[in-house]
Amino acid sequence: MANSNNGSDPLVVSSAQLLEALTPLMKLWDFEHDNYVASGPWGARADKDRTRGGRAYAGGADYPERTSNLIPRKGIPRIAEASGLQDRAVKRILYEQKWITLYVIDKILNGLGLEHWINDGTLTIVPNPRWTQENWITYMKERGCV
Repeated sequence: MANSNNGSDPLVVSSAQLLEALTPLMKLWDFEHDNYVASGPWGARADKDRTRGGRAYAGGADYPERTSNLIPRKGIPRIAEASGLQDRAVKRILYEQKWITLYVIDKILNGLGLEHWINDGTLTIVPNPRWTQENWITYMKERGCV
């Protein structure tokens, strides 16, 4: 499983499931660093007061009740640093890909100290949907499972 190509590994995890599990942590990391970006229609920096269209927005650590509509900023670099992946690769994995190979999941979870997420059911491993039935049977035969 040394390849991170979605089509090459027999087992994968849904990127939506990983993002759902990581989002509370990314928001916590951002809250700790007071580094949020508003996801509202104005796109204002949350750590500064901005006015647009007659409405003001202020956020960050001074306004914790407003953190539910904020996009994490520190989470991506923290995941990238812990896993040894580049920032762009982490963004692509979480927001653009549908499936993540076990090789990549292992790098991310081990880097963050969250490897237990595979065993406790937080993340579900499934057969790669891009594999044909013939590929899957060949793989299982090679492993002695069929």
